[in-house]
Amino acid sequence: GVVRPRGGHPRVSVYGLLEARLQSADLILLAGLNEGVWPNAASTDSFLSRPMRETLGLPSPEHLIGRAAHDFAQCAAAPEVVLSWSARKGRSPSAPSRWVVRLNSFLHKADCYQKVDETARLRALARHQTQPNQIISVKPPLPKPPLEARPRRLSLSDIGVLTRDPYAIYAKHVLGLFPMDRVAAPLGPREKGTYVHSIFEQFARKFPDTLPQDILEQARQTADQVFLDERYPKEYAIFWMSDIDRVLNFLKTYEEKVRAEGRPLLLEGSGQWTFDMKGAPFTLRARVDRIDLCQDGSVSIVDFKTGDRQATMKQDKSFNPQLSLTALMVKVGAFEDLGPMTASRIAYLVVSDEDPSKGVFKANRSLEDPDLKPYLQEVEGHFLSHLAGYFDRDRGYPSQPRPFLQNEYGDYDHLARRGEWGQGGDDQGEAS
Repeated sequence: GVVRPRGGHPRVSVYGLLEARLQSADLILLAGLNEGVWPNAASTDSFLSRPMRETLGLPSPEHLIGRAAHDFAQCAAAPEVVLSWSARKGRSPSAPSRWVVRLNSFLHKADCYQKVDETARLRALARHQTQPNQIISVKPPLPKPPLEARPRRLSLSDIGVLTRDPYAIYAKHVLGLFPMDRVAAPLGPREKGTYVHSIFEQFARKFPDTLPQDILEQARQTADQVFLDERYPKEYAIFWMSDIDRVLNFLKTYEEKVRAEGRPLLLEGSGQWTFDMKGAPFTLRARVDRIDLCQDGSVSIVDFKTGDRQATMKQDKSFNPQLSLTALMVKVGAFEDLGPMTASRIAYLVVSDEDPSKGVFKANRSLEDPDLKPYLQEVEGHFLSHLAGYFDRDRGYPSQPRPFLQNEYGDYDHLARRGEWGQGGDDQGEAS
């Protein structure tokens, strides 16, 4: 292969096979003597079979293996040489090169293998160099910034993060660190979710009072128009439109259900709720997907999910009270265009999750009167108590004490060096 030197000791040189043919050295180290590495596996040609290559007078795929064998024989014949190969490749065992296998056979037959085998000595030397003189136990990071530095302005999505990964709130809102977007990254689930949300919003704005007779056709025209208006790359139309029928069927079933009860009231609206927290104002910001007005004057609050199939009322109550807090904000008039109103339903709607005709508002994804009022009271008490705890000087911000998945990776896990403690079972710093 091609080797590009990057500096180092003046008496140490790293050569590729071509350079090694033209140079000599006091000690030669032949590394990577694994099957599939040196030599490489014989490649297959998608266009020319072996008989076709032979007819055209082209060398066989094994030609390069033969040439690599000459390189090995030339280098291995040096006065002093070290042959090395790896026992494992990643998590799988790795096979030594065919040349090493044959050489070992000759050495064992001649009873010379032990005289040249340096494996045990080199492993002992490596253990000696890496063995620490003293092991000091270090607890996971638990930053405790001063109270004046702790955030007093969070979004609804931040509240869920505060429960599962408080360290991320510390890194983002106290240290002011934000993950950088990948350069020229392809569009992914987030952009597709934004596209689906825009379809629902634009359709409701286009028909605020009554639904058209051809709902699906109008919904499809809306989807096409949104795609053009947002200037998404044309190649994504193939992938995103593959399941657009399920999305539009869900839209049709949902609109028919809610229009029979009332009408759209707020689409992709923003609001904020400011209240006292430990003697100083605290602001909670929210953006709601949709609020519908019911016939009795109450409202129905929904959040459309395009990929999160775990958005249930159990998750809302325990870890991410997104809709519950939205209902509380509606109650206190946090949305300027609405004023104080009472919520009679909150629901997480997973778009295209399954056949919507079986019911848009699932029991585990929605909650309605009369159970909603006591539920909101319980969530409010838990939220205020949990939030107040982070305005105690002794309360820290641990890294992922309650991850949704054991191997779930957060944006700030590397900064918190979570991997160093993730397998040790150490206490993450606190419990609630």
